[in-house]
Amino acid sequence: MRYALTLVAASLLGLTSATVASAQIEASLQNIDNTSQLTGFITQDLSVNTVNDWVSAAVALELDAGSIYQDAFGSIGEPNYFAVMAFPSLAFDTYLTGGGTWGIGVLGGGGDAGGIAFQFDNQRLDVSWKSNSSTEIGLTRIARITLSDDAQGRWRLAAMQAEDGYRYDITGTIVDGVMLIDP
Repeated sequence: MRYALTLVAASLLGLTSATVASAQIEASLQNIDNTSQLTGFITQDLSVNTVNDWVSAAVALELDAGSIYQDAFGSIGEPNYFAVMAFPSLAFDTYLTGGGTWGIGVLGGGGDAGGIAFQFDNQRLDVSWKSNSSTEIGLTRIARITLSDDAQGRWRLAAMQAEDGYRYDITGTIVDGVMLIDP
C-alpha cells in the first residue's frame, strides 16, 4: 500500500514513470502528455526491460468505471507515422506493439494474465501477443494504454522472454485513469 501511495504522490508531483522488477523482467509505466489532443484521458506506455529477447505478453485489464480510449481510426497495432500526421489523436490510441520494426502477432485472449477470451474494446483488454522480431533485448515498449480520467479497475501483465521460458507476472490497480504497479 505504501508503494501505491508513493506512486500516487509521484504522479501528483509530475514524475512520469513507475517501475517494478519481477525476477528478470522489469515492467515500467511512463505517462505520455496527450493534452494537445485529448481531454479527460490519461495515456501511459507499458514497457518491459529484459535481459534476453522479449517473446510474448498477455494483458488482462478490466474497468469497474470509466473507459479505454479507442480512436476511430485506430486498430490493435501501433499506428504508422503518416496516419498520425493525418489524425493526431491517433497517437494516443490504445494499441499493442512489439518494440521492433517487424510488428506483432496477436495470439488471442489474455489467458496467461487471467483473461478469458480475446477482447480489445473500450471496456476491457484481454489479449496476448508476441513479437515478430528477435532483437527486443533491454527496454521495449509493448503497449500504449489510454484511459479516461475516471477509470477504476485492475490489470495484470504476464510476459515471457527467450532463454528461460519463464512467465513473469506483474499486477496493478487503476485509480482515476492512472495505471499503478502493485509492490
